[in-house]
Amino acid sequence: MKANDKGKFGKSMLVVVLIIVLLFYFLSMKPAVAVARHFPDGMTPIRQIYFPIIWLHDHTPLNGLIESYVNIWDSYDRDTLPAAGSNGF
Repeated sequence: MKANDKGKFGKSMLVVVLIIVLLFYFLSMKPAVAVARHFPDGMTPIRQIYFPIIWLHDHTPLNGLIESYVNIWDSYDRDTLPAAGSNGF
C-alpha cells in the first residue's frame, strides 16, 4: 500500500467506526428507556444522556421514526420487566 492509500483507509475506517458508534448510541436508547420506565428515578440521567435524540425528536421530522423505535417492544417490556417497587432486581 502506498502512504496515500493508508491515509484514505484510515479516514474511511474512522467514518465507519463513527457510524457504528452513533448507531449503537441510538439503538441503546430503547433498553435504557424500558428500564427507566420501571424505575422513575432513572429518567433524569436518561434524559441527559439521550438529549441529542430527544432534541431530534422535538425539532425534526424524525419524531415518528424515533417514537416507533421506542414503542417497538412495549408489550415485551411489560411482560418481562418487573413493575416499579417490586423485588424483581
